[in-house]
Amino acid sequence: MTKQIEDYTWVQCDNVDCQKWRQILNSVAQELSDESQWYCYMNSDTPYNSCSKPEEDYTAYDKLAKKLGFKYVMSQLTEGVLVWAKMHGYCRWPGIVTKDPITEYCMDVDFEGNPTHYHIEYLGKNHCHAWIAATNITLYGHKEEKSPDV
Repeated sequence: MTKQIEDYTWVQCDNVDCQKWRQILNSVAQELSDESQWYCYMNSDTPYNSCSKPEEDYTAYDKLAKKLGFKYVMSQLTEGVLVWAKMHGYCRWPGIVTKDPITEYCMDVDFEGNPTHYHIEYLGKNHCHAWIAATNITLYGHKEEKSPDV
């Protein structure tokens, strides 16, 4: 099981209707760049090489990783991702996850490593930015996205 932690990397399918997490060999992951897209069909692990197949159970790996001193942050949102973000008192508005100019972080996490807030730069004539609760952010173009006027 320790070998699973050391030799594998978790990746997320880029299909907006899937977005399941899969494990791939580190050697395969190293060939991917920030601009690369990765899809389930690219997985060499047959039980998990299709979007129609269930997501891998990562809880056992997560527990072992914690015992070994590793910490996984499970987040769909990385720097540069386009989102709908809602600030209290305003309608949802498109924005981009960016690094805060002061802290130089793009997300804040709780003690377990779960994202609680993201730094969002809103799009428009006057770009403004704010820390928005993770619960008030939706991935732009995602299948669960509601109408933008909500």
